[in-house]
This record gives sequence, C-alpha cells and structure tokens, in this order.
Amino acid sequence: MDKSFWKSIQANDYAIPNGFTAALLTPELLSYLGSPDPELREPIAKLGGNLSLGIREDGNDSIFLRSYSALLLAEMVNYDNKHPYLGEAEVRMLRLQALAYLGAEQDERGYIPGKGWAHACAHTADWLTVLARSRHIGAADLERILKGISAKTLAISNPVHIHDEDEWLVNTVSEVLKREMLTEECLSTWLDSLTHPASFIWEEAFLTEGGGHAYHNVKCFVRSLYLRLLKADPQSPHSTALLPKVKVTLQTISPWF
Repeated sequence: MDKSFWKSIQANDYAIPNGFTAALLTPELLSYLGSPDPELREPIAKLGGNLSLGIREDGNDSIFLRSYSALLLAEMVNYDNKHPYLGEAEVRMLRLQALAYLGAEQDERGYIPGKGWAHACAHTADWLTVLARSRHIGAADLERILKGISAKTLAISNPVHIHDEDEWLVNTVSEVLKREMLTEECLSTWLDSLTHPASFIWEEAFLTEGGGHAYHNVKCFVRSLYLRLLKADPQSPHSTALLPKVKVTLQTISPWF
C-alpha cells in the first residue's frame, strides 16, 4: 500500500477499510517503523497520545483506541528488540508512557459482548513485558515496572479482574526476573508492599467494595506468581530465592493457603 492509502485511513478516524483487517495491515505498518520517510514513521510515534483520549470516561468505545494503541506500541518495542531501531531515550519514554497508562486506565473490561476484547490491562502488560526485555532497560527501570504492577493490583478503584489479568501481569514479572538485575533486597521490599499495603490492612479489606476488589486482585496475582515460580524449569537463582518469600506473602493475604 502507498502513503495515500494510509492517509485515507488517518482521515477516516483510523477506521479499517472494508476488505482489510488489523491482522492483515499490521505487518506492513510495523515495517514503516524504520522508514527514512518521516510521513510514514512519525504518525506511529504519536500513538502515545491515544492513551489519554477518553481516559476519564467509563464504559464507552474509547477504550478500544487506548487499549489497541498500547498493543501496537508493544509490537513496536518487540520489533525493536529483534531489529534495533529505537534509541535509549525513546525506549525510556515508552516505559514512562506504559506505566502511566497502566495506572491511569480505569476501564478494566475484558471481553465486551458484541464488540470483542478491550483488555487494556493485558495489552499494557504485553507492552511492559517486551520493555522488560529491552537492551535499554536497566535495573532502575525494572524496579519501577514492578512497583507499577503492585500499584495496579492494589488499587482499590479497580474492579475485580476476571479475564486472567493476573497471568498477563505475572508474564511481565517473569521477564523482569529473567534479567537478574534486581537484588534480593529489592525484590523483598517489593513483596512487602503487597504484604503490608500503605493504604489499608488486609483484615479490613472487605469493609469496602474497593478493598474487596483489591484483595481479590492481589490474591490472584500473588497466587499466579507463586505457581509460575514453582513450575519454572529450570529455576533461576532469583526464582529459587524468591519462592518462599512469595509463599509468605500469599499466606499473609490468604491465611488458609
């Protein structure tokens, strides 16, 4: 397709033309990431702006623009991991955008009948997962990613996650651990933030609806993390050291575990 084809999509509020699908168009669109033509390259770089469009609205279709912009940004980073074209400053900016969007998105719907998957949390986790693999991401960035995930699961404003969001977030944590850049002390401190939240105590979580949501989301997340570490083969030194600490965290949240 030539530039006029892509400009016509842009002029039509990015609606996919009849006879095409996102799966069909995405490979060619991604190939433009390394194009010397700024008209082809720069509009893609503006995807970050979509992440805030309608962010304070709840329950409408603006979620699809935000969520799938995050997914396309994930593909950009994934492409860069295999075919380097992004600079360090660009990757760090994408990390900032991903974490900001993870915390800001309030529409946590997964599958929407008649419309398909929104799944913003899962798409953002995909984005953070490929960022965790990036050559430009260091220990401080990885620590911020972990803190962003814990903040997301602890947020009392979140609804209950019922579409395997915990598994997607654990995918990201697994990639962070594979880098083996963070100290055991850092990881223990991160787990402590889940064991002893700053804004409430687990024994009183069910006194409010939001607290009950946080309890469910954190419990599922820590349980998924524990099982992922337990079945890892082979287990890394980080995983082996972290496993008993994750178990203690889970027992604190769920005494009957």
